[in-house]
Amino acid sequence: MVGAASDCVSVQGFAMMTILLIIIAAAWVPMQAHAVWALVVVYALTFFFANFGPNSTTFIIPGEAFPTRFRSTCHGLSAAAGKAGAILGVFAFGDLKNKQGFPITFGMLSIFMFAGLLCTYFVPETKGLTLEELNGDEVVVREIDLENMDKVKAAEVA
Repeated sequence: MVGAASDCVSVQGFAMMTILLIIIAAAWVPMQAHAVWALVVVYALTFFFANFGPNSTTFIIPGEAFPTRFRSTCHGLSAAAGKAGAILGVFAFGDLKNKQGFPITFGMLSIFMFAGLLCTYFVPETKGLTLEELNGDEVVVREIDLENMDKVKAAEVA
């Protein structure tokens, strides 16, 4: 099954951030000169969609996507990679802005948002599956004899 599909909030969030950052990059000069309020609104919308989509599923996807025996380690590595990427992004954003200006910087950010959309799209969908089914583990189902349950409880007490 291909990835998270179009109903995943992460995909929607990355898609909207890509579009909004392209708008900011393309219209930076006219919006800054004539409609600063529009620039603020569009920029605020990028933060909304960052928190609506990718930020809200940051801790959900690693908890479901990694096999059980490696889940905690891989979740930790995933979180560490995210933090390292955030640090790198902060420094790269500042340098790129100083050298190329805001329009190019926002254009580059839109490319990274699109890359995030593609990566998220190919994460396996886990909706409706148990952790055992996700890992391909054998599911053990115990049958309970409800008719003789009282006899079993009495034998355990004695």
